[in-house]
Amino acid sequence: MKYRIHVLISLIAIILAGCQAEPDTAIEPEKPKETVQEQEPSTEKYQSIREFQDTFNGENLKNDTLLISIEEDQLTLSMEIALTEELLSKIQNTANDFYYHFADLDGSDEISKALVELPEPVDGHLLIDSLDKDNNRMTVKQELTLKDDLTDNQLDFLKQPENYEFQTLDENKVPVHVIIGIDVSTFDTL
Repeated sequence: MKYRIHVLISLIAIILAGCQAEPDTAIEPEKPKETVQEQEPSTEKYQSIREFQDTFNGENLKNDTLLISIEEDQLTLSMEIALTEELLSKIQNTANDFYYHFADLDGSDEISKALVELPEPVDGHLLIDSLDKDNNRMTVKQELTLKDDLTDNQLDFLKQPENYEFQTLDENKVPVHVIIGIDVSTFDTL
């Protein structure tokens, strides 16, 4: 019985030793080569930002904290945003219009009820043209007219950035991308 166990162990050791590859002959998986397309901005043409809406994300679009000021009957909302080269290139090669807009959080209408009228969204192509080329940053700004009879509680609510969302709208002024939590800057994650 001992003889059979020794033979079996020896046989297994020989088989395992024969299956091991020599370090010099081991085949390493081929590393994917970077293509020119990954290194250079896209030159593909688009009709609508909907065609690349998955590119609008926290990696490609960063925001600073929403700044809010109220003077007399004017509410001013201003926020700096930054785009990656990938997203910027796609936007610049898009035929249809697109827009940026500050709005009530989904399910709320407190801000809208405090305004004389809803504002027109900001033209995205005009903002892209004014972009700071050194860091791909631009400032989105909207000025809104407030109703005269607002309470102190309503004014306090309007001054809180966490009560707003930032929307990127397509040519039909329908949201493609929404950022909530614009009371926090994401620039530190660039």
